[in-house]
Amino acid sequence: MNSLSRLVLTSLAALLVSGAALADQGGPPGNKPVQKAAEARKDAADKLKQKKAELKEKIAAAADAGAEAADAARGDVKEAAKEVKEARQEVAEAWAKLRETRKVRRQERRDEVKKKWGAVSEHPAVKAELKVHAWRMARLNRIRTIAKAEGKTEVVARADKLIEKEKARHEKHMEALKNKGGAQ
Repeated sequence: MNSLSRLVLTSLAALLVSGAALADQGGPPGNKPVQKAAEARKDAADKLKQKKAELKEKIAAAADAGAEAADAARGDVKEAAKEVKEARQEVAEAWAKLRETRKVRRQERRDEVKKKWGAVSEHPAVKAELKVHAWRMARLNRIRTIAKAEGKTEVVARADKLIEKEKARHEKHMEALKNKGGAQ
């Protein structure tokens, strides 16, 4: 063999050996960063999928808990509405009974006023005061009854306080009218 053929053969052998070495390493030297980046991207995508699945599970659990709480709240509201409806029915029945006895109660109240205040109760100023007092007491008693039926204890307490205040005002005014002889 001459020197040229020997050189060609050695060059070919070197190329074959280097090609096999490159194949074992995963390709040419410039490809390695690309492969690493591709693997990192795949890992990041897998982690993202896992996080999404975890979040979906958490959201589903929270939605289930929220739905259960909402169902419980709806049940409580329905029960409360039913109780209020029953209380209103009782109030309506009580007012119906009071309507039936209105004439008797009115006469009893007139007799009571005449007994307490005597002839003074016939003067126009006293009649006007009695009318104002009756109107206010009727409204306050109605407010108190409705508030009690609906379970509003604060309103009941305020109505009681106002009823006492109105009674005191009425007594004071009636005493003043009595001392003047029924004239204003």
